Amino acid sequence: MDKQWQTIIWQQFGAAIDMLGSALNACPSELWQAQLYNDRSVQPEFTAFWYVTYHTIFWLDFYLADSIETFSPPPPFTLSEFEAGLLPERVYTKAELQSYLAYS
Repeated sequence: MDKQWQTIIWQQFGAAIDMLGSALNACPSELWQAQLYNDRSVQPEFTAFWYVTYHTIFWLDFYLADSIETFSPPPPFTLSEFEAGLLPERVYTKAELQSYLAYS
């Protein structure tokens, strides 16, 4: 791929990550566990703002990891995303997800 295209794509990827961070920072506490959309084929908990944000950060971390075989998210996060239909054991806080995004 041409170096100029690589730069353009990386800048857009970075902008998308920045936008995720902005949305995370701007989310008021009363909407933290609110459903973002209605989809009868998905458990309502999977549509909550905190979970969609966590899911996005987890997979960002995974796909940017040096090695898939040794991938491990930082505590308190687990590998629960690899299990279809399984939510994390608890709702993660805004501060935890902000730290995870900064880590990623």
